[in-house]
Amino acid sequence: MNRLSVRRIQELSTDPAHCTRPFTMSPIDLSRPFLHEDFTPLYHTPLYTRLSDAHRLRYNQLTGMKVNEQFMLFEREVADRILTKLPRHPALATRPDLIACLSTMMKEEQCHHDMFRDLNQACFPEIYAHTDRYFSQLGRLETLSLRLATSLYQHLTCLLWFLLAMEEYSVGLSRAMMRSSQTATLGRLEPTFQRVHAEHVKDEIRHVHIEAQLVDACCASRGALSRGVNAYLFDVLMTYVAIPHAAVGIIAHLVTEYPELAPLQRELTASVLALKHDKAYAHTEFNRGLMPHTFALLDTQPARRFLSRRAQESRN
Repeated sequence: MNRLSVRRIQELSTDPAHCTRPFTMSPIDLSRPFLHEDFTPLYHTPLYTRLSDAHRLRYNQLTGMKVNEQFMLFEREVADRILTKLPRHPALATRPDLIACLSTMMKEEQCHHDMFRDLNQACFPEIYAHTDRYFSQLGRLETLSLRLATSLYQHLTCLLWFLLAMEEYSVGLSRAMMRSSQTATLGRLEPTFQRVHAEHVKDEIRHVHIEAQLVDACCASRGALSRGVNAYLFDVLMTYVAIPHAAVGIIAHLVTEYPELAPLQRELTASVLALKHDKAYAHTEFNRGLMPHTFALLDTQPARRFLSRRAQESRN
C-alpha cells in the first residue's frame, strides 16, 4: 500500500486543488436521493422492496442526514478529543513535522463539521432548528466511555486504528458518490449533497495518510500484550459501529411523516437491527476495498489472532 510522505502531505495541504473549499449551496432538491442505496441499512433487508418510492426516498434522505451527523460526531467528539492530546505523545517528541500536519488537520476537521451542519440545516431546517445532531445523540454511558478512552490515548492505540478506519469509510462513501450519480432505484443523487461530499474527500485523503503515519509512530514501541489488547478493543469498536443503532430513530421519524407505515414499524426496526448478525452486510461496512490502509496496517500486526471471525473474513 503506497503511503504519502509527511513532506508530500504538507505540500498537498497548500494546493487548492487538493483541499476542501466552502461554496454557496444551491437549494436542495428533495425529489432526489442523498446516498447510494447500498449505504443505507434497510436496503439490505427484504422489507425494502415493500416500501413505496416515496417511503424509500425519504428513508434515504434521513439516512443521509444521519451519515452527515456521524461524520460531525466523529470529527468533534472523537477525532478532536484525541488529536488535541496527541502532540504530547512520547512517540511524537521527535516528529515536529507530523505534529504540524496534525495542527492543519484539526482546523480542517472543524471546517468539515461546519459544512455538514450547514448542509443538514439546508436539507431539513425544521429538524435541525435547535440541534446539530438529531439521530446521533450520545447516551450518558457512551459519553463517559468516550471520555475515559480518550484520556488513555497513550495506551489505547486502537483509537488511532479506529480513526483511520472511519476516515477511510468516509473517503469510500464519497468516492462512490463521485464515481456515479445514479442510484439503484431512486434516480440520480442530489447535486448539492453530492458536491459537499466531493469537497470533503479532498482533505480526507490526506488525513488518511496522516493517521496511518500516526499509527506507525505510536504503535512501534508497544509490546505483545499491548498489541493484543488493542487489537481486541479495535475489533470491539468496529463491531459496535457496524450495528445500525441509529436505524431505530430514523424509522421512528419516517413513521411520523408516513403514518401508514406504523403497522410495519416494529418489523422494519427488527429487520435492520438483525443486520448485526448478517456477514454480508458487515462486509459492506468493513472491508479491504473501503479501508485499504487500515487493512494494510492490520496485516502487519502480530496480534491479528485477537480479531473476531468477522474481521478475519473481511481481511480476505
